[in-house]
Formats: sequence, C-alpha cells, structure tokens
Amino acid sequence: MLKPILRVTLPVYATMSLMIITTAAVYEVVQDLAINYPNYSLSILSLLFFALMVIGIAPSKLVGRNNLQDVRVQIPAHWRSVILDVVSWVRTHVYSQMLLLFGFMGVFWGISAAVVYSLRAIQASMPVYLAVILAGAFVGMFLFSAGRVLYRSALAPVDVVPDDGLDLILGALPVMGPRRIEFLKKWKSGAIPPRAMRWMGRLYAMGAAGLGISAAAPFVGLAPLAVPAAGFASIAMMLGIVIVLASAVGKRRSILSEALNTGGGPQK
Repeated sequence: MLKPILRVTLPVYATMSLMIITTAAVYEVVQDLAINYPNYSLSILSLLFFALMVIGIAPSKLVGRNNLQDVRVQIPAHWRSVILDVVSWVRTHVYSQMLLLFGFMGVFWGISAAVVYSLRAIQASMPVYLAVILAGAFVGMFLFSAGRVLYRSALAPVDVVPDDGLDLILGALPVMGPRRIEFLKKWKSGAIPPRAMRWMGRLYAMGAAGLGISAAAPFVGLAPLAVPAAGFASIAMMLGIVIVLASAVGKRRSILSEALNTGGGPQK
C-alpha cells in the first residue's frame, strides 16, 4: 500500500523541496547583494521578483506532467466501510467541514510555531532549518497523499464490491441538489477563457524577461536599462491581469445579454 502513496507523494515533494531550497538560496543571495551593492536596490528587487516568479511557475509545469490522479489501492471491506461512513457524515454535516478545516489549520500553525521557537531557542543554522522544513514537508505531503489515495480507493475500489458496499459508496457521494447545480452553473459562467489565459501567460513571460534584464543590467555594465526594464515588466504583468479581468467581465455580460435577448438561459 505504501508504494502507490509514495508514487503520489514523491513528485510533488521533490518539486516542493526544490522550491524551498531555491527560495532559501535566493534569500541569501539577495541579502548579500543588498549589503554589498546598496546602490542597486531596484535591480536587486527585480532579481527577487524574477526568482520568485520562476520558482512559482516552472515547478508547477513539471508537476503537471505527472498524471497520478487515479492512483488507488485495494483496501479491506471493513476499512472501506469506515472511510465511507466518515465521508458521508462529513458531507451531511456542513458545519463539520469548516470545523475540521480550522482544526487542521490550528494544528498546523501550532506545530509550526513550536518548531520555529525551538529552532530559535537553540540558535539553529540555515541547514538545520532547511532539514527540519523538508522533513516536515515530507510528513505533511505523505499524510495528504495517503488521505487522497484512501478516499479515492473507497469511492472507486479496484476490486469487486457487493451490493451493500455499493449502497455505502452511493451514500457517500455528494448530493447534487438544485442549489448545488445553480452554484456550479454560476461558477462555470465565470471561467476565464483559454485565449485570455494564454495571453496572460505570454505577458507574464515578457514581464519575467524584463525583470531578469533589470536584475542583470547593472552587473553587466548596462545600468541605464534597469529602470526601463523594470517598468516594462510592471506594465506587461499589469496588462496580463487587465486582460483576464476584462475577459471575465465581458463573458459575464455576453451570457447575461444572451439570456435577456432569448428570455432564458444561455443557448448551446
């Protein structure tokens, strides 16, 4: 049972570890540059934003290539019954979902605060911080992946189940009432068009290039380019946000106009 869970955990954990280590390295580099080159504050700030954009975007592309959304394991019938009973109870009691969410958040922040204060008390070095953070990230990712795999395996088992087991699975499925269907319709109507997302991606890539030029300009003898490149990056990323917002508003208006003109809902 551990092997499928690790298949889900390790790609995401490797990506997250790379992001954490790279972020720590960028922080150290930016701190040293800020101390040694106080006159290049704009370029150093551009370097920070450029690095954060690369750290945030590039690993997500790598994780998206690992299609592990249908990983399931064979679990005993009694364990499946317990999981399905818990899922059914949580979905039936709406307020319990919020309480569980706040409970998990409280436990996470409590453990994190205790670990941070303990490391500060012993005056731990940066490698020790990284080791503790990476170990905690693995434990958290493994538990989260185990929950996902067990949940998916209970709702879509890999083995044949009897009729009473099917009744338990159907009882744990979400109920699609009128309010839920209406909510999904509204959510879908506000989806961002793919064309707008592609343009936002292109503009953000141009913005990242501008930040990179602004960060490197003073160190390659092109200091006058730092300010124009940073301004270009800001304008490109702002245009990306504007295009997405405009496309979402325009789509909502077109759906509303179609409904008013036809006297009903959107026509397909």
